[in-house]
Amino acid sequence: MPDFIAEASFSLNTSKVVHQMEISSSRSVALIDIEGPPVARGEQFGRACRDQIKAYPEILRRTIAHESRLRNPEARAPSPSVEDLVDRALRFLPKLEGYAPEQMEEIRGIATGAGVPFGHALLINVRSEVGIFDGLPADGEGCTSFAVDRSATHDGTMLIGQNQDQAGVMEDLVVVLRVTPEHGPRMLMATFGGLMGYPGINDAGVGFMQNSLTNSVWRFGLPHYPMKRRLLEQRSIEDCLAVMKASPVGSCGNYVLVDRNRAVDVELTPDSMAVLASKEGVVAHANHFTDPELKKDDRRPSEWVDTLLRHSGLETMMQERRGMLSAGTMKELLSDHDGHPGSICRHHQPGQLAPVKTIYSVICEPDAGRMHLRLGNPCQGPYQVFEFD
Repeated sequence: MPDFIAEASFSLNTSKVVHQMEISSSRSVALIDIEGPPVARGEQFGRACRDQIKAYPEILRRTIAHESRLRNPEARAPSPSVEDLVDRALRFLPKLEGYAPEQMEEIRGIATGAGVPFGHALLINVRSEVGIFDGLPADGEGCTSFAVDRSATHDGTMLIGQNQDQAGVMEDLVVVLRVTPEHGPRMLMATFGGLMGYPGINDAGVGFMQNSLTNSVWRFGLPHYPMKRRLLEQRSIEDCLAVMKASPVGSCGNYVLVDRNRAVDVELTPDSMAVLASKEGVVAHANHFTDPELKKDDRRPSEWVDTLLRHSGLETMMQERRGMLSAGTMKELLSDHDGHPGSICRHHQPGQLAPVKTIYSVICEPDAGRMHLRLGNPCQGPYQVFEFD
């Protein structure tokens, strides 16, 4: 993890309080370009991210208890070894091969390129789902996401983004992946070394962001990551909704979506899906169900008490600036510390079992094919800019 190098005081226009918080040293996030058929793309990804890929399983082992709780709040069991986690990931292989055989080719290419066993690369693309076989305890995490349609921005363009909150050790694994497949849209995503499906945009104007959700249902089903990759292969929200309906996921998740025409939110469970329209062109979401029916079975962990504040706070700030929203405005809003320590911009708190913080902040302009990414907390420095061209 980055070393903490100083203590500083600061205030933000979006918060009336001043907090003492750590400022971390920053590094540039690598842009990884991959192209061609699936195996070739995987080999390129594996070679470029060899160090992150080799480190990932041990980091996952250390954080698996934390992430698994998001799928099953009642989970509890001893921490497994890396070998145990790989064995459990391989149990998902028939489901993954049946759902996305081309992605399995890409994962085999990742393993070859990185010089690791196939099961090791597969584990990276199953992630916390493996922990649910044992049900492991964890601290909570929470992401805050948004989308804005043309009616609410200052220049009539679309915006989508989020603060990604996870165990801080994951920060060193972050990369930006630019994919040029043989067929279909190009993709630009903020992901981890070796992980093929994570939030981003494509050059057809489609984008998605994500939030963890939890209800009483978990079953041995499809991990969300292959579906996430599929979402970035689509050309419209309607196509994305069709992908979700056809994806037999085993756990819950929230997806903020945009295309050239609109922004929506989708709360997805193993048994149902709620599509929620924007509110005057604005979408905000955190880690609780908002659909009237789905919220009846909301089982979010007790650590997520701040989710209501993050959701309402971001939505209110966006509505107050409706018609003036821009990438610059959203950088300010995503740096908000109201409700600290459970704020939109989340900082590591001493004593946490799994020290959760904002590991990156991402804002995308799909019309321009542009991604703004800040590694670590958005309040601590400038964003890098990545584009398709």
